[in-house]
Amino acid sequence: MARWKTYIRILDDESGTALVIAMVFLGLLTTIGLYSLLNSTTELTSSARYRGDKEAFYAAEGALEYVKGDGYYFTTKGTLNFPDNNHPTAAARSLQSPGTDAGAGTDASGSVRYLNNGNPPPGYGFSVKDTMSGYFVIEATGTSGSGMQNVQEEGVAKILPKG
Repeated sequence: MARWKTYIRILDDESGTALVIAMVFLGLLTTIGLYSLLNSTTELTSSARYRGDKEAFYAAEGALEYVKGDGYYFTTKGTLNFPDNNHPTAAARSLQSPGTDAGAGTDASGSVRYLNNGNPPPGYGFSVKDTMSGYFVIEATGTSGSGMQNVQEEGVAKILPKG
């Protein structure tokens, strides 16, 4: 019987219980903190990739729009690469954008390829007897400051007067 009383006295002793409870909560809070850190690191990486991809996309789109508005690239019956060091306008010899404090800028390059001449596209109101079209394909590759790349391609018809 005395042995049972010793066991009961040992089990009734609550000293150290607070330490055990504190250790369990400390382990739980450490696990939650590590999960939050891992999750935020993953989110930062994902958003950096998204930003790089969007910068590259807009660099390629900007290059397409710039080249479409520059008649110099549509004077060939071959392929012209851009930017072109022989371009008569000095500002058109580079498609780089300056970087920011956060990183490097974007850049774009590509080519304009002549396909053929023909009648103007229907529905634009141009007469077949007065005008003709030169058909081209523009391919632009945009590169973000972080090195992500995006390729855009577009077909263009340049309408010119005959004669």
